[in-house]
Amino acid sequence: MRILVSGCSFTVGWPEPRANWPSRIDRRNTVKNLARAGAGNRYIGQSIVLDILQNRDHYDMVLVMWSGLQRIDTMVNDFVYDSLDTNHGSVDGLYCYGFFGDAYSHRHDPSVLKSASKEMFKIGNEETLGCASLIEMIALQDFLKARSIPYRFMSYVNYWGDDEQVTNLNFGVHKYLSCSQLAKHIDLDCFLFYNDSRDGFYEFAQENSMISEDGFHPTLQAHIEWADFIREKL
Repeated sequence: MRILVSGCSFTVGWPEPRANWPSRIDRRNTVKNLARAGAGNRYIGQSIVLDILQNRDHYDMVLVMWSGLQRIDTMVNDFVYDSLDTNHGSVDGLYCYGFFGDAYSHRHDPSVLKSASKEMFKIGNEETLGCASLIEMIALQDFLKARSIPYRFMSYVNYWGDDEQVTNLNFGVHKYLSCSQLAKHIDLDCFLFYNDSRDGFYEFAQENSMISEDGFHPTLQAHIEWADFIREKL
């Protein structure tokens, strides 16, 4: 089985890259992992589309773990891409992205963000960034369905309710009417949730005491057991 994967650090593996759930689904499977630490949902969705269009590979399954609703990322030119020491990624070396983090997480520290990213943070807020993330989910969902490519989505944390605030600067998608209307177009039957509460990988790791020393990322054991969970659901 050929599997295409994308996501953020929860899919790359943290702090040890490659110690991740995609690599442990099944050694007989050929898994291509496009995930990048710090990636937002624009890169995650578009990386899948670009890989399929560019390589014209046949995939038996696409697995995506969506990241934070407020992360800003965008396609950038070569000059900007080369200036980013970290928080960047590319698809086949042709399509370059810069990852500028979660909105407002560094707004009081001008040394953290490049001038381009600071400008982008000025034009969005929690609601608009959430809408942008949901649109990426809908776009990829419809792209894969139109091409009859089997897929399963996941979310790194549970932001599917109406909570004012969720871990790591997220919020419930039904907090805002604009986001709630978009969420209605997402086929949640194609999501892999940890339980009936629509929990994600973070909640799974937290409940089972498998959170890394940074207090947020799942441990290697969590990745191993999450791979088992995915395998049982496929």
